[in-house]
Amino acid sequence: MKILYLIILTFVNFYMFSESLYGIRYGESYYSSKYIFFNDKDSRLLPFDWLFYLIKKNNRIILIDCGFYSENLIKIFEINYKSPIKILKENGFETDSITDIIITHSHFDHIENVLFFKNARIYIQEDELNYFINNQYSNKRVAEFLKNSKNIITFKDTYKLAENIIIKKIGGHSIGSSVVEIYFKNKKFLLVSDEMYIKDNLTKKIGVGTFFNHDKNMDFIKSIKNDFEILFFHWTEQKKDFFSIYEEQ
Repeated sequence: MKILYLIILTFVNFYMFSESLYGIRYGESYYSSKYIFFNDKDSRLLPFDWLFYLIKKNNRIILIDCGFYSENLIKIFEINYKSPIKILKENGFETDSITDIIITHSHFDHIENVLFFKNARIYIQEDELNYFINNQYSNKRVAEFLKNSKNIITFKDTYKLAENIIIKKIGGHSIGSSVVEIYFKNKKFLLVSDEMYIKDNLTKKIGVGTFFNHDKNMDFIKSIKNDFEILFFHWTEQKKDFFSIYEEQ
């Protein structure tokens, strides 16, 4: 029965909609406001989600970041955690079916699971990749995987993955942190990585408390236009672990 359910899910995922966008919410926790907001002195604990996204585009399945697996980090951040790989499989997406992964930046919760997607092309800003591979504190298993991978595509400033999917370097949160613009027929989305952690970073125009270049971070936040729907990686109103955001037949 479970196999039949997964077959039906796979059929729906591949054939029912030509283009669609989904969110994967694999954890929830609390995080100090001094890391969320620039120059914050209160150190309040605020609700903090852990997310990444999936685009289905014709015969391609594209992840925007991919979550993490390290048990010690789950404990350190006290996350109510569910395996991102398990969530994907429960919704009809096997690891081998993922064709592309955009890594917005190389912090653990955005990059660690990349090594489970052996068939995927990986897109990452070149300075970000070099920093991660050469950083002594990076996950050694992941760094080695990326160092030896033949499927990596790097870019300097901007990369067009498809006509309606554009990756842009910002370099505010980390040295090569990037955001993703997605243009559907009736809607535009901006996936902001950790250039903004939560909605208040946007509405109050406050930069993040953990940054590589605060000025670049603020320039990006101030530049955002109202015609985009903003998707965050640490805030959502959704409580499901897998949820539909947009579907286009």
